[in-house]
Amino acid sequence: MESSESPREQEAAALRRWFSSQRRFGSWAAMERALGITTDYLHLVKDGKRRAVDPNLRRKLFDATGLKIFKDMPPTLKSKPPSPLSQSVSIRPVQRPPTKHVANDVLPSDLSSQITLALKKLQLTIRGCAAKYGISPNALKKYKSGVRRPSSEKNVKAIIKILDDARILRISQEEQGEDGYAKATKIKKLLLELAKELDFFKQNSEASREVFRKVIPGEDIGYITTLLRALYNEDQFQRWLLFSKYEMISKSEK
Repeated sequence: MESSESPREQEAAALRRWFSSQRRFGSWAAMERALGITTDYLHLVKDGKRRAVDPNLRRKLFDATGLKIFKDMPPTLKSKPPSPLSQSVSIRPVQRPPTKHVANDVLPSDLSSQITLALKKLQLTIRGCAAKYGISPNALKKYKSGVRRPSSEKNVKAIIKILDDARILRISQEEQGEDGYAKATKIKKLLLELAKELDFFKQNSEASREVFRKVIPGEDIGYITTLLRALYNEDQFQRWLLFSKYEMISKSEK
C-alpha cells in the first residue's frame, strides 16, 4: 500500500527520526554549520516546507545520515533533456529589471515568536537591535508583532543574522553551561554601576579626583582595561595571558 505522504513529507519524517536517534549533532543549527548548509534551510527540509532539490545538498544529507531517501536524485527532480525545438531554435531571453524583493520562505513560519525569543536572548530592545543590525525600528516592530514579514533582501538578511546570533548564543550556553553567561551578565551590571560611581569624579572637583588617584593604584586600572580589551579578541587574549603576570595591588592589600 502506497504512503499518503508526499515525497517532501517522507524526507522530512525520515530526517526527523534520524536526528532524534543520533548523538553527533547537538542541534539543527550545529548540523547546518558542520555540513555547510545555508542557515535555516535544514529547518525547512525537516519541517516538510521545502524539498532538498540540490544534488550537492542531497549528497551532504546522505553522507551525514546514511538515509537512502537522500541517496539519489528522484526522477521528478532531474532535469529533462532539451527538446529538438530548443536545440534548433535560439530564443532570446526576456530582459527583466532586477527585483528589489526576495522570497522570505527561508525565514521560519513562526517568525514573530522567534524574533521575540531572539531579542530576549540577545538582551536587546527593538530600537537597540534595529541600530545594531541596520534595520528600521518600525519594520522590526511589525515583524515582531506579526503584522508583516520582511520582503526586501536587506531586511531578510538582517532578520536571518538576528536569529542566527541568538541561536549561536543559545548553543554556546548549552555547550558551556550558564556560568559564562551569568558571569558576563554580572560584569555588565557592575560596569553600569561603575559608570554611575565614576560620574561623581567626573562632575566634582580636582581634589576629589586626586583622592581617587591616591586610593586606586594606576597599575590596577591598567590591568583591568587591558584585560577587558583582550577579551574581545581571542588571539590577543591568548598573547596577553601568556605574558601577563601582574597581581592586582588592591587585591594583595586585602
